[in-house]
Amino acid sequence: MSDQNTVIWWIAPAISLIAAAASWTAFAVSVRQRRVADRLAVEREYAQLATARESFWIALREAYARFRGTRAELPEDLDALIAASGMPPNVPRPGGGHLRTWATENERNLGPDQRAIWEFSSAVYPARYGRSGAVTDHTLVDPARAATFHQARGDLARFWNAWIPAIGLSWMTKRYRAARLQVIMLSWLECALVQWTQDDGEGKKNLFLLASQLKGPV
Repeated sequence: MSDQNTVIWWIAPAISLIAAAASWTAFAVSVRQRRVADRLAVEREYAQLATARESFWIALREAYARFRGTRAELPEDLDALIAASGMPPNVPRPGGGHLRTWATENERNLGPDQRAIWEFSSAVYPARYGRSGAVTDHTLVDPARAATFHQARGDLARFWNAWIPAIGLSWMTKRYRAARLQVIMLSWLECALVQWTQDDGEGKKNLFLLASQLKGPV
């Protein structure tokens, strides 16, 4: 009778343990499935941005050719200048500082390549300085491409900034290393655009984090 009572006493805890294990397994499977679904969604959305990426680079390289017209010492290829310059220093902003103060705090400390890409970015997105209208009215980008370029740049920057918290910086860094130059250039343009908008806040912090991870050679 004693042995029978012992067996009966263990049945309930055993059932609870089995149920807990099954629940945890179901949760783990659900998390894994959600992760796979999110990664597929990222890749699908990035594929849908193919036209935006093309518009971004065509307009930007045309603008760089005009910018370089009076500066023969610069690399002929914009990609070479982006690779040489690397990330804007001090982004993400230390201590959560405003991005709009970045230029006044860092411009004087830029190296030659960084200064060149900063001046180019500031020609694409100049400071307001009392100008009226939209920033696309004053950009170095060809007027026929300016609005499309501005939209494409915004779509790309928002894509990176939005997906990193959801999908994880580590996976995005490994999966999209080929986008290194795009992400670095977007970071410089964010620093330039805020001179016009004067928006408060850190800017696209997640974009900057990704760019910082991707700044090394491919």
